[in-house]
Amino acid sequence: MVQTTAPAKNNPLKVWDKIEIVIDDNGDKGLYVTRIEDLAGQKIIASKPEFVEGNKLLASKARIFVQVKKPDAVYRLPARIEIISGDRDSRVVLIPLGRFERMQRRNFVRIDFEIDIRYTLIKGSDKKFMGGSPQWVKSKTLNISAGGLLVKTEDDVEKDDIIMIRIRGYEEMGVPRLMTALCCRIVQIQKENYAGVEFITSEKLSRFFTATELVSLPDQVKRFDSATQNKLVRYIFDQQVKARQKGLI
Repeated sequence: MVQTTAPAKNNPLKVWDKIEIVIDDNGDKGLYVTRIEDLAGQKIIASKPEFVEGNKLLASKARIFVQVKKPDAVYRLPARIEIISGDRDSRVVLIPLGRFERMQRRNFVRIDFEIDIRYTLIKGSDKKFMGGSPQWVKSKTLNISAGGLLVKTEDDVEKDDIIMIRIRGYEEMGVPRLMTALCCRIVQIQKENYAGVEFITSEKLSRFFTATELVSLPDQVKRFDSATQNKLVRYIFDQQVKARQKGLI
């Protein structure tokens, strides 16, 4: 390995750190993981990136983001990727185009909280809009934040599906009776499937639904805006306080 150059003072990277390479190009996304082999001046030399998910391939000269997870936060750096020509190991060079930005691990605090809910698939990952009469499935949450839920599911929900949710106790939480949420991940916990879903606020609905589909959505879905989301932030904060008072956290 080449002699390592010390990273800059504001650079959280170290040799052999695991990093993510993220591509986000007009809706096309790609996620790759790799490890740093050397820090040479302003350049980051990394091993062959391994594909994780997405539909965007790496290409030389492409603009990407370098992400590294540290105990306090996630750090992100805009960069350009260069594929080393003739390198049998397919290493890459990442050339910074700015400075690292500190990103919070989560936008909202998440707490373990079991709530009875019902959900129905409203739009599949294939972009097919269901509409019509919803087929509600009884379920429960494992945890909750103002940003979303971890929901027990069957095999009927996949990553990138959009579901509509009815939460028991929605009035107490200060949220509408119906909300939509995007499935961001599927995990198995004790051999049961759980979907990590992110609420879609009214300001973002047009990103996921066409104008025709928006007309078909229930009015309650369109009432979950940023101001309403703040009520959920307060509700979760109050639940934390109560749990601390009981010595549960």
